[in-house]
Amino acid sequence: MGEVRRIIILEDDVINKIAAGEVVENPSSVVKELIENSIDAESDKIEVKLSEGGKSLIQVKDNGNGMNKIDAGLSIMRHATSKITNEKDLFAINTLGFRGEALASICAVSRFKIMTRQKEEIKGTEIFVENNDVKIKDCGAEKGTVIIVKDLFYNVPARKKFLRSIEHELSAISDVVTRYALAYPNVSFKLTNNNKTILNTVRTKKGINTIQAIYGQETAKNILEIKDEDELIKIEGYIGKPSIARNDKLRQTIFVNGRYVKSKEISDAVKEGYRSLLFLEREPIFILRITVDLDKIDVNVHPRKEIVKISNIKQISESISTAIKKILSESNLFVEANLETGNARPQHSYSISKDSQATLEINDDNDSSIVGREEIKETGSVFDNLKENIVQKEIETKHIGPFRILGQISKTYILAENAQGLLIVDQHAAEERVNYEDLMKQLKDKAIKKQKLLKPIILELSPSEFEMIIKFREELGNSGFEIDEYGKDNIVVRSMPFIFERPSKSLVSELIDELRELNKGKIEREIEERIIRFSCRKSIKAGEDMTIKEISELIKELDKCELPFTCPHGRPTIIQLSISDIEKKFKRTG
Repeated sequence: MGEVRRIIILEDDVINKIAAGEVVENPSSVVKELIENSIDAESDKIEVKLSEGGKSLIQVKDNGNGMNKIDAGLSIMRHATSKITNEKDLFAINTLGFRGEALASICAVSRFKIMTRQKEEIKGTEIFVENNDVKIKDCGAEKGTVIIVKDLFYNVPARKKFLRSIEHELSAISDVVTRYALAYPNVSFKLTNNNKTILNTVRTKKGINTIQAIYGQETAKNILEIKDEDELIKIEGYIGKPSIARNDKLRQTIFVNGRYVKSKEISDAVKEGYRSLLFLEREPIFILRITVDLDKIDVNVHPRKEIVKISNIKQISESISTAIKKILSESNLFVEANLETGNARPQHSYSISKDSQATLEINDDNDSSIVGREEIKETGSVFDNLKENIVQKEIETKHIGPFRILGQISKTYILAENAQGLLIVDQHAAEERVNYEDLMKQLKDKAIKKQKLLKPIILELSPSEFEMIIKFREELGNSGFEIDEYGKDNIVVRSMPFIFERPSKSLVSELIDELRELNKGKIEREIEERIIRFSCRKSIKAGEDMTIKEISELIKELDKCELPFTCPHGRPTIIQLSISDIEKKFKRTG
């Protein structure tokens, strides 16, 4: 009796279907592969036509370089590619499609047709593939390539039943096309489903035009262009102002070396750049094209190339965070109070008057700039007693520009005038930002204010806890903790940051618990969270009177801040009401 054979060599048809399972997950993965090939072919016009969300038809047409008959025939074979020639090339990939599996995998699970022609050829080539049966012939064709994929997974029923609804598959494809349109504004993209146009962009040199076409005018108005470069990374693209942040990450797009990828490290680095500018769990909008050295990135770690591995991701993340923070700090992040939509424009342009003017009450009996402080009856309005003839000099500032104080509303909001219109300042949020940046500067300069403990705290630790504290002692010292060894596995805490207010043994124990899973950055984050809470507690509250002098000093200190337009929790500190919007309300526009 012969031996039972348990190991067999799979047939090519089965091998191809297994490979297809890795590369082709759904209609959107097909579209992604075909779009990438079109971009590699130097196309500047790509059209994606669907039926039933891609379940019955996917057609991708481009005006790229096309292929001759020999190359077209080779392109549908497994491991056939024009992008790499040897092992060394695998670690210096500078094209989008390179694996030599996409077309072969798509052919294996669909009724497949390709029509292609190069510019210098008279005739094109047509190839039809179904159930491993390949037919090649000459055809009339435009310059470029058209690929038609019908009945995806028709011969793999087990895969086909896992396809989602038409609406879901269409949404996934629309997302893919949208992201490539945003990253490649120099290429026009058109997406239709059942002959209905879903997306249609035009070629443009300015990516902001594509953003406006896809996300709308309001988003485009609040987008900042970013261009930054250091020895590790080049960053190009657009980021949204904090005011248009969302509850989800759907408008976050990352391209690394031209390839759309998903990267938690990069997403986290971008959000880190927005630190203290975003409200609660809001997520920033961004479209970033990141370029790194080819030998620092591995794009071959995922079958569908959705994930890349970057060798020095920590340093690159720091570069991204720094670049984001820089552009935000240099930009005007006023929140504009848009009273009414429309195309009205102001008839006149106004500058700040230097004459006396009526203003809301300012609580400052000693201010020499106040003239004629006769009492008037309360009118019962929302304002705190109108006073007249208050003269205020313009105050020159960097971010806000020349401004003049008008007064307070409800002892909570400061009113001021600048060249653009009316400024409304939340006095509590403004002082929060001032206090926060002051304390953070102390932390950065390793000069955070400490409180000497009248009774030092002695803690008995386990050997692992003791080693951990000693390991991070320098970082803790920079954050305001003075810690010494105190015998075997014991420490003594002699001082703590002033922001911790009530030092206790339990507080230090909590910090040690935090350190078990944390690194230096997380230690600093814990200190920063305390700083945010402390800066809130020590700030002037809503409902408190302020003098002209106090208001003036607060706005000047706010203007000195690196990021003056939000409090540390991400709420606006200042809202700008433009002259144009005011004129609309008074029907003075033309």
